[in-house]
Order: sequence, then structure tokens, then C-alpha cells
Amino acid sequence: MRTRMWEKAGFCAVLSACAALLSTAGCGTKEVAPPAQVYVGDTAGPDLGAFIITFAPGAATYEEEQAWAQQGASNQYAVVVDGAELVLPNLGMPEPVVLGEGSEAGIGYLPAGPHHLAIAAPNGSAPIFAADLEIVAGAQNQLYLYGPHGAIQGRFLTYPSQPAAGTLHVSTINLVQGGATVEVVSCTRDSGCTSLSPPLGLGETFQADYPTTALDTWPYYTMIDGSVLGVRPVPTAAIPAPQVDQLSAGYTLVNPPSQPDPPANMVFAPLYISAEGSFLAVFE
Repeated sequence: MRTRMWEKAGFCAVLSACAALLSTAGCGTKEVAPPAQVYVGDTAGPDLGAFIITFAPGAATYEEEQAWAQQGASNQYAVVVDGAELVLPNLGMPEPVVLGEGSEAGIGYLPAGPHHLAIAAPNGSAPIFAADLEIVAGAQNQLYLYGPHGAIQGRFLTYPSQPAAGTLHVSTINLVQGGATVEVVSCTRDSGCTSLSPPLGLGETFQADYPTTALDTWPYYTMIDGSVLGVRPVPTAAIPAPQVDQLSAGYTLVNPPSQPDPPANMVFAPLYISAEGSFLAVFE
């Protein structure tokens, strides 16, 4: 059964945005979640950037992740920026931003410029991840957290909140543990699929912009030459023709919302792959 998760190192090919491999918090760090709090913005502005966090499950396999979820287990973390815990307005009462493992959340809007980020348990324990980020105004600033428990890594990607007219933006990252590789492809009915990206291992990314035209209705797109973009596991001798997932609109944080359609940002982050070569769970 296919699952799509919502609420949701190596080569880095970046054609139209920036990507940075970020450090993990050391076990001996003394940084803790402080009592200070700051409200996160909920509306875009000229000096603000949208901030999204995607937190992949720590389980190495799909079966382990499902068993963990059925037990009702839940790891919750606070988001700390520049020494202050991020909070949301809630009828005048601050409500801490809570990040759950296996979730994707639009955190809100942060001032453009450098910031220090930490992800920590609300009880003030040492953070599981910390890094310096550069928030870009007018952009989707997306942090991916991935890897096994106790060894969380991060990848930070930015791309314009609204791609140029007549183009779509593709942003792909491989979050599959265990050595599987994936690739972005262009497919046609007559000639099959052609690789657009190199093989992407765990934590590796690919971003690019392509000329496009709408197919029927949002959110499906095709390129000017008639091909369709997708992502698939890299073919192997055992699985020479893996399943291709067509790209469609990714999770985006745009407030006020775009009209008439959301931006053509196509985001794909696979989490688990079956033995037959199909994606079992993805963030998109």
C-alpha cells in the first residue's frame, strides 16, 4: 500500500538555487532550548523568507516505520532560532512550534539573513541538530532532516516562491536509507525515459528549472518538448524498469496564496522503496 506523508554526503547538483550540507549537533554540546520566545511570521513580506522543515523518519525500513507508527510513538521537538523558541500566536497566548518526526510543516516566515537554528526536545535537552542557515527573502527555504536516530543530518535548499512565468522548478532529494539511489527523468510515450540528474544517494539533491506548459488542470505539467518529468529508483540488473512517479505540485508555504494556482514548484523526497522498485512513502 502506498503512503504519502504530510503534515505533513556527497554529490550536490544545483542549477538554479543553493544547497548546503549542514552539520549535526555534537553529543557534548551544551546548547539547550532557552526560555526566550519569539513569534514566527504568518504572512509573506519583502524582507521575509518562507521556512519549511521536512523531518524524515529515523526508521531504516518501511516496515520498521509502520510498526513504530502503530505503537503510537511520537518524538516531538521545539524549533529554536537565534536562541529563542519559535511560537505561534494563539488568541494572544504563545503556542510553541512543535516538530514531529516523520512530518513536514510550514513553520512560517523568518527575516532574511543569517540565523542559528536548533532542533531540541521541549524539556531543554541538548539539540539533536544545530546549524547556521541563510534565509533568502521571497524564497522557499526548506530544511530536510534525515538519517538514523542519534545521527541526524540536514540539507538546506532554497528556491523562489514563484518560478518565472512559463517555467517549473524541480527540487529533489533522496531520503532513502540503505544505499538506494534515485534520479529525475524525462519521459515520453514513444522513447521511454531519459535521465536528467545523476544518481542521487542519501542526502544528495538535484534542482533545475524547465520550460513548461500546463497539461489539463493543476497540478500536472509537461515540458515544451512534450515530455513529462518524474522520479524513479535508478535501474539495476535486478530491477531494469522501476516505477516512475510523475512530478506534481510540492508542499509550499505561500501566504497570501497565489492566484489562480499555487506556484509550479515540484518537490519530491522519497523515503522508502519496495523490493520491486516502487516508492512506498514520499514527501512531496
